[in-house]
This record gives sequence, C-alpha cells and structure tokens, in this order.
Amino acid sequence: MLTAQSSAWFHRIYLWWYRHKYGPHQTPTTSNLCPYMRVLFLWAPLRAIFWDWVRIGWFPINVVTIPTLWIAVANLLGYVSYTAKLVMYVMFVCGVLAGLGIGLIILSFAVVDNTDQARANFIARMGQKWDSFAHKTKLDQFGQLIKAWYRAAHDQICPQITFVDDQGNSIQPPPPPPSYPHFDDYN
Repeated sequence: MLTAQSSAWFHRIYLWWYRHKYGPHQTPTTSNLCPYMRVLFLWAPLRAIFWDWVRIGWFPINVVTIPTLWIAVANLLGYVSYTAKLVMYVMFVCGVLAGLGIGLIILSFAVVDNTDQARANFIARMGQKWDSFAHKTKLDQFGQLIKAWYRAAHDQICPQITFVDDQGNSIQPPPPPPSYPHFDDYN
C-alpha cells in the first residue's frame, strides 16, 4: 500500500489542484496512483499556466498572457526601432531559459533526497542496470512514487494511495460546510 504525506510538496500541489476542481472544502483521503501522477505531471501544471491568476476587468492575466503581450510589444517596437525589438526578443529568450534552468534545478533537488550521495552512487555504478541503482540509492517519497508509477504502468495495475499526516495516521476529511436552506424550500 502506498502512502503520501500531506506535508509533502507534491501532495500540496495535488491538493491545490483538487480544491480548484472540486471546491475549496473538499479534501481527498485516497486516490489511485495513475490519476494522482497525471495530476502532478499534466493537469496541475496546465491549471497553473492557464488559470486566471489576476483579472483586470474582463482580461485574464496568466502565464500565457505575459509572453504574448511581451512579443506583441516587441513587434510594435519593431516599427520604431529594430534594436529595441531585438533587445526585447533577447530578454524574452533569456527569461525563458532562466526559468527552465531554475525549474530543472528545483526538480532535481525534489526527486533525489541527497543529490551529492546520489551523484556519487551513480558514478560508481555507471555500468549497472537502473533497477540495481534505484534499489541501492536512497530516494525520497516522490522518487518512490515515480518508481511505483513506472511499475504500475508496466503491470497495467495502479495501486491506491492513502494520504497520511506526519505521524502516519490516515487523513480524515473535514466536515462539510454548513448548508443554508434555499428560499424555495419554504414555499
């Protein structure tokens, strides 16, 4: 049986997505591994990219809007000054590359618990199979979930995940919010 701690960073991402989809008072106690990992790798990033973080009137500002406006301004500046347009494009490319680099660094620290030890173990075991490396290298809980997801995809059976608190107790859903009677109920 797989467990995921409620304080883990990846579970907080899942919970953020879940509450956006099903309502702020919903808290899951279990999930299937395959949909859980799909949320972490596909649906939560898509919601973060396309979700309306800020609205100015009817105009949503999200992760897609900012680069679109940046390119539009650069194209308009191209009519005035080619140098300004080129500088805007270079700044955009540098920003994208910096964002990707920072994201990869964060992901590398998140997947492996102790990166220096893992790097040393990897160099020492370069000629061995991945399975023997993965069994001997200490992976954190997210690495174990990825490994279980790979195994589940191979076996075509996805196990259940139980969400636990820091002491290992199963999470109980909070009581539902109070419901207020509708005016039509009195007629």
